[in-house]
Amino acid sequence: MKHAMCRLAALALALCLMLTGAAAEEMDYMSMMPLVDLTASAAMRVGDVPESISGEKMLSPAFVHNFFLLGQTADASLGITPDMMADTAAQEAYLKNAFSAPLPPLEGIIAFAEENEYIGVQLMASSMSETGDKLTLYGDLYLAQGPISTLTEEAYLQIAWLSHRAVIELHRDAAAPGGWKINTFAFEPAIMPEDAGPDATEETMAEYVNAELGFSLQYPAVFTEVLQEKADGVSAVLADGSASFYARRRANEGGDTLQSCVDALSTPDAAVVINDVSQTGRVMTLQPDGKIKVDLVIVTGSWIYEAQLCYAPELADTFARYSDFMTNSFMADELGIG
Repeated sequence: MKHAMCRLAALALALCLMLTGAAAEEMDYMSMMPLVDLTASAAMRVGDVPESISGEKMLSPAFVHNFFLLGQTADASLGITPDMMADTAAQEAYLKNAFSAPLPPLEGIIAFAEENEYIGVQLMASSMSETGDKLTLYGDLYLAQGPISTLTEEAYLQIAWLSHRAVIELHRDAAAPGGWKINTFAFEPAIMPEDAGPDATEETMAEYVNAELGFSLQYPAVFTEVLQEKADGVSAVLADGSASFYARRRANEGGDTLQSCVDALSTPDAAVVINDVSQTGRVMTLQPDGKIKVDLVIVTGSWIYEAQLCYAPELADTFARYSDFMTNSFMADELGIG
């Protein structure tokens, strides 16, 4: 099974457990996601600030333009046809079924060739009203080759997480695409690792400092109880084997460079980020057993500092962010940066 599908299945289960009100088994999240993703994509492309949607605020002409233009290559289940580009009556009927917001004056849309990466919403939580007719979704925005549910293992590793989080309120409507009409679609800043302060990480991350070996970093706090100190650093494995972590230092006896270390860690499908200024590298690979492995390396003339986080696909929703905190906090004293 593709890693993306494993992650989606785990997410669907988590969402069902978080629902309140109506029975979780009645929900079909997959059916509503094409409209949610298209709305996010159109709203993000209206300008420097993404467009928020509400029942009191008129949709902007730019949003409508992007919605139908991007809709030409969106999921076929949405039923957005080429004829709608010039048919304002069809545009009006469709938008009234999809959104509670007032509509602007509509006009024909001229199509033009343009390559657009897919913007989607990765659901993180949901809540249902007691009556079962209103639903609130919370999710992080991502940039990828397509919807997460369709990505290959290799494409999944290339996902870019955007600095926005979506809060979407919907109500049941049989005429709406996917059976749910969008009342509001709001954007708020996502907490990014480089911006998060101690309060944001104190419950999820712990700090490891080794003054003797000259390095430090933050690591997932779930490893604290099983942490083992060693002569070259520290390591930990969760009791069920679902995740492991280590950080260590070794002598650069072979005169390795950052590039040679990264090359040794990489596979043909690895996602690699190199910072030549700080002499740091990050390599993310998908292992044969399905686990995701993130290797970090800092190279100096005398030492190689290494850290690794490896986790099962069902942990991806939380550990992907943990790995970002590790990356941004990994520091070698002799460089003063990491």
